Amino acid sequence: MDVSYLYTFKEVAKWGSYTRTGEELGYAQSSVTTQVKKLEDYYGVRLFERAGQTMRLTQSGEQLLYYVDLPGRRLNGRSGKQAFGSCSNARDGEDWSC
Repeated sequence: MDVSYLYTFKEVAKWGSYTRTGEELGYAQSSVTTQVKKLEDYYGVRLFERAGQTMRLTQSGEQLLYYVDLPGRRLNGRSGKQAFGSCSNARDGEDWSC
């Protein structure tokens, strides 16, 4: 699986449309659809369901989005150094908090 598919997945969740995601990322709609399908095949679950004209996350999709978004949430409100613990002199097994 190509890790960039996770970014595409996150964007589909954001825009609620394969077509809009393709426009925003500069991809053909079919490429976006293919990437999401490959993620679904890889994880063995459906990530989206149609809700009228838009795509809606399934429960599995919500769980995946949580993990895809996790690095961003960890950085929220902290500097990069604080988030990654490089502001301390901690070694393996030590407390990396600042």
